[in-house]
Amino acid sequence: SNADQANTLGWWPAIGANVLARTCTVPANGPIASESDIQFDSSRNWTLDPEAVAIDFHSVSLHELGHVLGLGHSSTRNAVMYGSYSAGQLKRELETDDLAGIYDLYGAASPVPSPTATASPTPSPTPSPTPTTPPLPLAQTPLFVPGLSTN
Repeated sequence: SNADQANTLGWWPAIGANVLARTCTVPANGPIASESDIQFDSSRNWTLDPEAVAIDFHSVSLHELGHVLGLGHSSTRNAVMYGSYSAGQLKRELETDDLAGIYDLYGAASPVPSPTATASPTPSPTPSPTPTTPPLPLAQTPLFVPGLSTN
């Protein structure tokens, strides 16, 4: 990170032995970063396919975004924030330990209040039909309007 106030994600060749990706953050206030840059090692065998035995981009990205949010490494092996990763592992969903870290930093979500019932509007009474005059029969000859040319 060069503290340029821009968040960047990108590919860099060989960023370190046994390093798949790294996150650099510039702290601003508490766990919130004013800027974060994530570098992924372009020399690795990455995949988006959950069936492939390669480095799952989604899993590693989620881990690095955890660092952006202020999370450190976890000692819980199945956690997204666990500090080690093997090709073919899928860690695409936050585990209890990951959520506990987020709650510790930001607080748990407030419960959503139940919606209050609103009264249904009372329908207006259906008006009684009013008698109408039957339509006049159509003229069999064209209507003549003075000043209007029919040519």
